[in-house]
Amino acid sequence: MTSRTPNLRGRFLICTAFATSLAFASPVVLQAQSTAQQPPQKSEKTVRPETRVDPAAERTGSAKSPATKRQRLRDCGAKWQEEKKAKGLTGKTAYLKFLTACLKG
Repeated sequence: MTSRTPNLRGRFLICTAFATSLAFASPVVLQAQSTAQQPPQKSEKTVRPETRVDPAAERTGSAKSPATKRQRLRDCGAKWQEEKKAKGLTGKTAYLKFLTACLKG
């Protein structure tokens, strides 16, 4: 029993010291966090506005509407599949060359 008594006292002293340090350190840390400067928030002027689409242009099917561009890409994709089978083309450069020509004309 005498050998366990110093061990228990040591553990008790360590636990007490740890609890005391937490009790004194916690308010200081919380106060430091509350007084720390917040990062500056972005103002509305620095935020880029979203791209706006003219609804009238989309309905009429002008060349600038996203729906028209999307449809042209679909059509060119279908044409590319046909040409790829017919001529045996492969690779990114061949596709980009074909796509550029398809979208221009």
